Amino acid sequence: MKKFYNNISSNECVYLLKATPYTKENRIRFDNNLTKEKFFRFLYTERSSKSEHKAENDLFDNKINAAKEDLQNEFSKVSMIHISGYGGCGKTTFIHHFLWTLKDSIGVYDVIDYEGCTKAAEPFIKRVARLIYKVKNTFGLIDYFENIVNNTLFNTYRFSNQIPVLYDFSNKLSMIIGGNNYTENSLCAFLINFEKNYISEDCKSIVGKDFVSFLLFLEFILLLFDRFENNNESSMILVIDNADSLSDLSEEHLLLKSIREFENNCNYFFGWNLENDGVYNEKKVSDVLRRTKLTMFFTTRVATIKKYEIIEPDWERIDGWMSIRFPEHYYEHKDIINHRIEYYLSLESPKSNIAEELTLISKLVEIAYHNYNFMRLFNGSYRTCVEKICDILKTIHSSQIKEMIKLYSARADNRDAIEGAIGYYLYMILCVLKNERTYTDTLALSPCRKDGTISLSRIILTIIREKGDRCSLYDLFSLLVPIGYKPNMICTQIWNLCEVARNNAWRRLLLFDLITPSSLDELKKQADIFNNGDEETNHYTELIICTAGQAYMEFVVPHFEFMLSRHELGVGTSVQSKYQPLFSSSSEELIRDGNGETIYRFEKKISWVFKDVKDCCYNSVKFADSVEKKYHLSKDEYINNTFFNYHSVGWDNNVGPKQSYESRLIFRHIGYIEKYRNYLLKKKKDIPLDERIAINKKLVNWIIKYIELYYNSEICYRTEYQDAAAKDLIDLSNKIIDSNYKDFVTRIERSSE
Repeated sequence: MKKFYNNISSNECVYLLKATPYTKENRIRFDNNLTKEKFFRFLYTERSSKSEHKAENDLFDNKINAAKEDLQNEFSKVSMIHISGYGGCGKTTFIHHFLWTLKDSIGVYDVIDYEGCTKAAEPFIKRVARLIYKVKNTFGLIDYFENIVNNTLFNTYRFSNQIPVLYDFSNKLSMIIGGNNYTENSLCAFLINFEKNYISEDCKSIVGKDFVSFLLFLEFILLLFDRFENNNESSMILVIDNADSLSDLSEEHLLLKSIREFENNCNYFFGWNLENDGVYNEKKVSDVLRRTKLTMFFTTRVATIKKYEIIEPDWERIDGWMSIRFPEHYYEHKDIINHRIEYYLSLESPKSNIAEELTLISKLVEIAYHNYNFMRLFNGSYRTCVEKICDILKTIHSSQIKEMIKLYSARADNRDAIEGAIGYYLYMILCVLKNERTYTDTLALSPCRKDGTISLSRIILTIIREKGDRCSLYDLFSLLVPIGYKPNMICTQIWNLCEVARNNAWRRLLLFDLITPSSLDELKKQADIFNNGDEETNHYTELIICTAGQAYMEFVVPHFEFMLSRHELGVGTSVQSKYQPLFSSSSEELIRDGNGETIYRFEKKISWVFKDVKDCCYNSVKFADSVEKKYHLSKDEYINNTFFNYHSVGWDNNVGPKQSYESRLIFRHIGYIEKYRNYLLKKKKDIPLDERIAINKKLVNWIIKYIELYYNSEICYRTEYQDAAAKDLIDLSNKIIDSNYKDFVTRIERSSE
């Protein structure tokens, strides 16, 4: 097969890994050479075969098969198949593949894709222009419109508000066609101008939603016209993809409501016209409609449907409407990427730049997907995950990438190497995010210091998580304003974390629900009504924490490498950067400290982080003190009965005991340093004994300092459960100390039994 990427440059593997026939990359990067045929034959990856996902995937497939059987059901005249799922999980690819497999039985279908659109009417305009342009008997089309407008062909009572618009549309269209000088582009321009005139002049009382309804109606009429003009008896299929990807968020509900009304109106249309004796183009209306079936697929994110259910609780209780959730693990990212890499390598010379980069990417993919948090950090988006893997190649020095791969390869001989490789990978992701100003612009993070303030983004995410992953903005105001946070400041931080930052490299951490503001100023209006004493919660937006927000709270925030990355130490492509992860070989270098003493670089790194942990814990306790004072709480009540602390969750999803932020941070760092101690001692097993003892002593002493930090009441809020854990760690540390640090076997960690 001829390659479809002859002109792609060697540093753009990201486009190869994201390529589909349905995105602008295919048009721009591959000159439209990546056809559906090529894509589904060579690049498409079938659903996951993992046993743990089989039941969920089977349930989804069974529902889709039921929809497939219904395509030819002429007694059910209108069917809606709605598929919701996280952005980038594969909904679009699935629908295209599903319809591609049916191409011989369903004939032509088309897709209205909202990806990157700014207005609800925009993709419909392009679609309708294409349909009109493809019509050969254009004067017959005008005549068809006139018959509808005059009600001599169809009973269109449910579409009555759109008939005057169709009349005006057909008059203007006949003028264009009469000039015999029209193209698809000219029709697009005509439709755009018609929309402007329609809203601003012809029907001032009708807003944009009704124009979208008109375009849906026009699409339906054009499809019916094709059936009267030709012997086309295949199913009428319309796909509305990414129906909530509008950059103008306020139009999302507008579009969904239009779709719902359209489906309802079409049902009435068929009901009123199945016995219609009217004739057009020598075909009886009743005969054509009995052979006609309209099926609409449309896709949205999960959160959008949750919003809409609140506004329209009965929206899916309509004949012919089926809503199903696309399984989170229907496709395995790792399998998709590796399948594509394998295919591209079969076309490339092994020594080409593309081949070498793809081979390196395959190793990064292996490490990335070893830990489930990688997908979570980017809300499960395949495209974003691919982009971040490729960004690592551009952002991180190749020697560091090779070192991480070597570390990962050592996991069979040194079990703690895997923790180091995951930490190393997190370091690389943090480098990318930091360079993209995620720290400053999204999280509003500054270097750690003892200033009595805490990260507002962290406390907002903690509250929402502890309230069951959703929370009213009114509740956030009520919790945070009394202890010193201004409503406008809270709104600004929420705006940075929410879905409006769609171009943000990280993906959104929060979603708006119930009320979707279109701008920060609009969101701040809710701060104004709060300041004015409005206690009606339905006047406030609700917030939902995304998978990325959960991963940030649970994985990133308490990680040693995240704290180390907060330093301004030349993060970037330089191999000499002082900021390299704890498990990097640079940590084993001997350097001189400020007193002229020779120390290991890992001591310097741990020292930096330890000071930051101490400062952050101090700030957190000061925050706790202010909450206790405001609400007259004891320390136990603050930890166990407020939303400012964190319930741990085990691998089995069982909720564990409450933890203070400080104790969680301290114990996570102890665990990471302990794994580094065991990794390094095993790696250095052949060096002189006194050197191993010295390394052991230094790292054990740092662990003890962390435990002492836990016992410092000015630094950390303790719990009975964690007191027991601290005692176990002290006992294990003392066992090593009693051996004069010659014990290289004992691990300073609680047994998992």
